[in-house]
Amino acid sequence: MKAKILGFIVVGMTAMSGCAGEPDDVSARIEAHLDAFEVAWAASDAGALGALYAENAVRIASSKQTPMYGRQAVVDHYAESFAASEIQSLIELTLVESRSVGPDHVMAVGEWRLSGASEADVRTGTWLNLYDVSGPALQAVFDNASSAIPLADFASVTREMDEIYTGESSDRVDQAIDQYLGFLHDGDFDALAANSFVEAGMQVMDGGMLMGREALASGMQPMEPGTTLIAHGYGYRAVVDDLALAWGPYEVRDAEGQIIAFGQWGNLFRVVDGRLVIIVEAGGMYSG
Repeated sequence: MKAKILGFIVVGMTAMSGCAGEPDDVSARIEAHLDAFEVAWAASDAGALGALYAENAVRIASSKQTPMYGRQAVVDHYAESFAASEIQSLIELTLVESRSVGPDHVMAVGEWRLSGASEADVRTGTWLNLYDVSGPALQAVFDNASSAIPLADFASVTREMDEIYTGESSDRVDQAIDQYLGFLHDGDFDALAANSFVEAGMQVMDGGMLMGREALASGMQPMEPGTTLIAHGYGYRAVVDDLALAWGPYEVRDAEGQIIAFGQWGNLFRVVDGRLVIIVEAGGMYSG
C-alpha cells in the first residue's frame, strides 16, 4: 500500500549509469566527498560530517519531521544520532547519477546502505545532493535523504510542523505544488511529467528512482482510492538566476480526513518563464 500511496513514491528503479554531462574530475571529487562522508560516519565524527556541508546548507532527512538549517544544525543532528545509537554502524554511499546544473553547481543522486551488528540492522534509502564546486573542496548546499522503510504507525506520532513559507517566490512554489497535485489527483501522469518536469527530470524517493519524462509518466503510481495528498512549502532559495531549491512537508489523508502518512519533500528546480519546473524531485515518508 505504501508504494502506491502517492505520486512521490516510485515503484522500481530506472537503470542509470555514469555521470551524464559531468567532467571526470568533478565526478572524482564527488566520489572523494562520499568517501570522506563514509570515513567520518565510521568514526562517529559529527564535526567532520558537518565540514562537508556549506555554512548555510539545508538538510532534509526522513528521520526528522522538519528541515535542518545551517551547518551547526547538521552537526548537532549527527551528534545526537551517534549518541543515541547503541551499535556502531557503517554507511555506504553509491553515486548513481550526477549532472552539471550551473557554472558552480552539480547535482548528484544515489543510494545509501546503513549496516550494523546484524542483518536486521541494515537500512537502505536514496539521497539527493546539490554541491557547490567553486572551491577546492565540494560542499553540500542541499541534502535530502530518505529511508526505504517508512514509519509503521503514523497515528502514534505527534506531528511537528514549521511555519508555511510566505516569502520571496512563495507564489511560484504554491503554483508548482498546485499544478503537481492537480495532475496527480486526476491520474494524468503524462501531463504531470510533461508540465512539472524538465525533459530529463528525475524522481528520487523512498521507493526508488525514475529518470526522464517517459519513465516518470509510466512509473508514477495513482493515489489509493479515497486518499488525498496535501503539500506546502517551508522554504525557497534562488541558487543562480534560473536554478532554485524549494522544500516543505506533505501528508496523505484518507476519506475521513485522517492523516495516514506524512513526510518531507525537497526539490531542485529550473526557473522557466517564471515557473518552477522540476529537475529532481526528492523526498519520502517519515521514518522515525
